[in-house]
Amino acid sequence: MLRGLGLPYPDLEAIGLLLPVTEAHAEYRRPARYDDVLQVVTYMRQVPVARVRLDYEVYREGEKDLLVEGYTIHAFVNATTGKPTRAPAQFLEVIEANMKE
Repeated sequence: MLRGLGLPYPDLEAIGLLLPVTEAHAEYRRPARYDDVLQVVTYMRQVPVARVRLDYEVYREGEKDLLVEGYTIHAFVNATTGKPTRAPAQFLEVIEANMKE
């Protein structure tokens, strides 16, 4: 998702920011099979502050049946100090410019 918005994760690391997963949840609706090509749709429904929640839907490519839905929560962490921090302005500008009502 971040790459699609023009802000790949390595760019965040380059400015000294990490986004470790602090929570993850998944509900499996239908099985995927070995070598299935999957499409993961990612949503960010709220502008983040110190944490960001990403919601996911997983589909088999070309199909409409939902296989998995879930979410992850990530904390913004200063890479140098390892301490929580707020989302940087650069990140927020990209997110706010791309959020849909």
